[in-house]
Amino acid sequence: LYDNKLAMFSFTTGGTEEMYVKGSMSGDIRYILWPMQHGIMHFCGVKILEPHICFAPEYVSEEKRKEMLLAWAHRLKTLWKEEPINCSPEWYFNCGESTFLSKRHKENIFKLPKEGLKNK
Repeated sequence: LYDNKLAMFSFTTGGTEEMYVKGSMSGDIRYILWPMQHGIMHFCGVKILEPHICFAPEYVSEEKRKEMLLAWAHRLKTLWKEEPINCSPEWYFNCGESTFLSKRHKENIFKLPKEGLKNK
């Protein structure tokens, strides 16, 4: 149904870019987006493009907001040339000590049969 379709999340935030990185109060924006990008869109066959995020436009200068709009307009013109992102990124499944998923859960993910789960 959704094969060969592209999707992209485009939004503004109420916080600065520094508020959406690993170890920050809000957490890494990639972890926030991943369930929607992978669990909803990619799962349905949609290819996902890199998100377009404008951080805290209400707290920047008028000049910076104009730059954000120009960047968005430019991106829209070249959107069809972009490559989809990897929806099973290593950073999400990395078995390091400070990761989103528990080590046990990660080990189980990689033990799933290649053909997926089947109803009995």
